Amino acid sequence: MAGSVAEQRYQAYKDQGFQAFFYVSETPQGKPPDAAYCKTVRAKYGLTMPVLYGSASALGAIGISLPSNDYNIVLDKGGKILYYKKGGNQSAITNLIEGQL
Repeated sequence: MAGSVAEQRYQAYKDQGFQAFFYVSETPQGKPPDAAYCKTVRAKYGLTMPVLYGSASALGAIGISLPSNDYNIVLDKGGKILYYKKGGNQSAITNLIEGQL
């Protein structure tokens, strides 16, 4: 998801209890990210939401495998995966989020 879309959604719903995270699993050079790289990502996309970083395999604990970047993932309040697609249908994502609030 483009950072600006993620940030807009975060701003629209954060006061209703919505939590959003921008997850970085590697740099464009395929290297592990670090805090400095995440700061660059925050600035590039104008993010105020938390930017988390780690390996793509770290998401395996909740059943997510990221073969490439730009995935949209929506979890319910209990952590169940409701939506998991590359790119994704933004109106479907919004509807899922609104249904959880």
